[in-house]
Amino acid sequence: MVSDKRTNIGFFAIFENHMQKPSITILLLFFLGALSLCAQESSVIVSEASHYFGKVKEADGLLTHSFNIRNVSAQTITIGTLRPSCECIKGEPRKKVLEPGQTTDILVTLDPSGGNGLMFRTVDVFDKEGDLLKTLAVTADIVPMDGSLEARYPVVISGGLRANRTVMPFGYVRWGEDAVRNIRIANISDSRISIEAVPSGGGSGLIVDCPKTLEPMEESLLTLQYKLPEGVKVYEAVEETVEFIVDGKKAGKTVSTGCIKLGPLNEDGPQPAMQTYPSEARLKRRAFGKGYSGTIELSNKGKADLQLLKVYSQGAEINIGDGTLIPPGGKVEVKVISQSPQLKVEIFTNDPERPYKELLYSE
Repeated sequence: MVSDKRTNIGFFAIFENHMQKPSITILLLFFLGALSLCAQESSVIVSEASHYFGKVKEADGLLTHSFNIRNVSAQTITIGTLRPSCECIKGEPRKKVLEPGQTTDILVTLDPSGGNGLMFRTVDVFDKEGDLLKTLAVTADIVPMDGSLEARYPVVISGGLRANRTVMPFGYVRWGEDAVRNIRIANISDSRISIEAVPSGGGSGLIVDCPKTLEPMEESLLTLQYKLPEGVKVYEAVEETVEFIVDGKKAGKTVSTGCIKLGPLNEDGPQPAMQTYPSEARLKRRAFGKGYSGTIELSNKGKADLQLLKVYSQGAEINIGDGTLIPPGGKVEVKVISQSPQLKVEIFTNDPERPYKELLYSE
């Protein structure tokens, strides 16, 4: 049995009951429904109101598609809530504030887990006042995996507790955003198990939601969420693990996760464009054996100042810091002096395409 419940409304539910053999009537309802979504008048237009992924394998994992949305009104529009039709789909706007004529992409991600046949899902896009801007729809024809729990949950956490994966990176998460990812778990044993999921990092913003018990052959979700308050302005790359205690004993397997915390995205006007050379610098021993030194060139090929918003140097001496500016066409040699033969310098920038970069140095 599956403990996570997915709901649908209107004609969407018809697909859930006729996945295997969709009739002409059902397909017509789908077409008319999608057409009605497109026909709604709005202050925005989208590149397409619906997207068909085609026939895909459940085993291939998450499906993604970007919808381009344009503000065709004379007023500024702020994207507010994105409301999915069920927990297996989510949408993330690249930026939320659109001036007249501006565009942005909304990345829609569909989890095909548990699907069999046609799967139709939507994301309603609302403005900050709560008015519906657009409904984005995706459809996929899911080819299910092997039906056994062992095949669908290949990772052994401990005893009967299994998972479909143990690595879940989040990528960029910006201040004020909530980012959610799910890992599917199951109890393949013939007895009830108790579970406790404990994140390793303190104060990172990671929230873990895990069922306290699983009945025999029960499936559920381990939900990971990074919730970054608007007022906590921290640039940080976080890597952490989630440990499990199963039936009172520490499990041997953990879940690895993490995110890169960034400020709000600004795509208005000219932008900087960061480049680095080489991709990894060689550290050389300094005279008299006093540590190591190396250099990486950091250049700006864009049309606006490149600003280093935050620099982490792992205790090494370095000639750049928070607030360093590189003008268009300019460059700076990032010189480090380290007592270690390996070093990573992390920089956070205002480049919208490369807001985070690791500069690597090694002997």
